[in-house]
Amino acid sequence: MKPDLEELIELYEAERQLLEDCIKDNIEEWDYLNAHSNSLALFKVNQK
Repeated sequence: MKPDLEELIELYEAERQLLEDCIKDNIEEWDYLNAHSNSLALFKVNQK
């Protein structure tokens, strides 16, 4: 079983990747409001 810290890091990395993908997809679709919202969420995840 993985230590709790490693598992938490993996979860944050997966969340960060999901948010980065959402931002990319939203910008490509000209959905800047969602891209901005996802950027704020990504900023919060990166701070942790």
